[in-house]
Amino acid sequence: MDLKICTLVVCAIILCNSNNVLGQSSANINNSPDNAGANGTQQQIKCNKKTYKDVDAMIARMLTFGNSGRKFPEEAKEVNKYCEDTKIMISKIEKLNKGCMKGLVRQVLSITTYSAKKTFNQLCRQKSGPTKRMLEMLESSKCLNKANQEIQKCYDNTIDHFVSLKTVDDKVKIPMACCAYHKKNNCMSKLADRVPTCTEKQVDIAIRFIESISGSSLNLVCADYSDSSDKCDQFNGFKPTSDPKLRTKSFFLPLIELFDSFDEV
Repeated sequence: MDLKICTLVVCAIILCNSNNVLGQSSANINNSPDNAGANGTQQQIKCNKKTYKDVDAMIARMLTFGNSGRKFPEEAKEVNKYCEDTKIMISKIEKLNKGCMKGLVRQVLSITTYSAKKTFNQLCRQKSGPTKRMLEMLESSKCLNKANQEIQKCYDNTIDHFVSLKTVDDKVKIPMACCAYHKKNNCMSKLADRVPTCTEKQVDIAIRFIESISGSSLNLVCADYSDSSDKCDQFNGFKPTSDPKLRTKSFFLPLIELFDSFDEV
């Protein structure tokens, strides 16, 4: 699909469906079959800014990197708790997505949770012992946990970009967001040079882990602005605002705000 057409389509979806989701007042979603309990009673889901912050924090914990508040398991005995905690988080995110999100936000989050379940099923399936994917992760965990601060710098730069893009022209918001995301991967690919305990193989495992969860949803909106494209070069001069007070735990919250920043037509 032609990039201009694709970008227009994505923008149209955002403009039609986003409906200023962050501007919603607190609402009890108690009339939807999605929120009915097993006994037929209605369960209430409150949809407000705290809901989005909660989802943002859970996505960060699921990805585990940076200031997420948890670490990768370094020993086999730590795997079960890591996997069980992740399973609970994915379930909570799915419920909040079904009860509160709409439009492109809901679509992107649905793809993200689907990809996360697939990734963690491959990691956590242990009927006959740790899977190959989990053994790779355990081998890399000490590197990734020690590199936490360097990884956080990569994340902070990407989040700063997303936060700053709300004020740029609508036509380049999505391409610039895609390019900022790819810069994060480029930043992480250099971890082996900055963290002595990390090897290139271990860093590659980390990047593949991230892409297995967020790559599919990224492809939904990024069109021709792929990791290997040189079309991002035109945005190299953009300098994002660096304000720690505006940084979120993950990319989710600034992406919602970015979608909401499109001018209505």
